[in-house]
Amino acid sequence: MLRHIDMLGKMKINRYITHRLKIWHKKDDGSTAIEFGFIAVPFIIMALGILEISLMFAGGNLLEGAVADAARLVKTGQIQQSGGDESTFRAALCESAPVIINCNDVEFEVVPVGSGSFFDVGGVSAQFDEDGAFQGRGFDAGGVNDVMLIRAVYDYEIITPMIGYMMTGGEGTMRMMSTIIFQTEPYEFTGG
Repeated sequence: MLRHIDMLGKMKINRYITHRLKIWHKKDDGSTAIEFGFIAVPFIIMALGILEISLMFAGGNLLEGAVADAARLVKTGQIQQSGGDESTFRAALCESAPVIINCNDVEFEVVPVGSGSFFDVGGVSAQFDEDGAFQGRGFDAGGVNDVMLIRAVYDYEIITPMIGYMMTGGEGTMRMMSTIIFQTEPYEFTGG
């Protein structure tokens, strides 16, 4: 008799569990949440990656514009005539690049590469040391009608780790470089 009662209890428990599993199996109220849970992490990483790449391109464009604005001071002879130096050039560069890039980390070189001719420009390439750090040739604003090379280099630090690893091979920085070559204007006027 006891055995029979024990069997009835087990059958009721089995039937109850089977019944609950069937009900749970038929319900699909939370399936959307579960499916979103599967794609949430890749979606968030992709959205952050798009933002990161957008910021990187904006920083590159900002660097190009800042170098062009600061180069104008050399091209028109404003730095040369005022006795300006590297700090004057950096101040003009930083004034044009107030956001996204850290202006104090921008390395640059301002050097004359010829006088009146652009033929000497081809042999002037960027120099880097064995660690990959930019080695500028210094600051020389040149004179009237000099062909000038202005090169600015900035290592943009990528914020999102996964995107940074995919884009830079684990280094975490992306090098941006802006190079401008021009001939200075004849800013020394003589006459009377």
